[in-house]
Amino acid sequence: MLNDLDPHNESMRFRIALGGETVFGKGYGSEATKAVVDYGLDIVGLHRITLEVVDFNTRAQRVYAKAGFHQEGVLREAWNWNGEWSDVIVMAVVRHA
Repeated sequence: MLNDLDPHNESMRFRIALGGETVFGKGYGSEATKAVVDYGLDIVGLHRITLEVVDFNTRAQRVYAKAGFHQEGVLREAWNWNGEWSDVIVMAVVRHA
């Protein structure tokens, strides 16, 4: 989904959730990510779409990179899961004319 519209800067945030291990590795995440990014940039007319992903989710990072997202920064120890701190990677894709 796209949320948090910033109309002045023509940007939104991207989020996705898949329903567990049974759907992983089948291309659903890649297909859905590309469809939403294309919709946001080409149909809605956004200039920029951003996302955040935890550092250990390398599968998602590969999907996002394949869809055109680039890493812009790291939020150090910004995610706590079961008492363990992880970094959060900030990524974005920008529409080019």
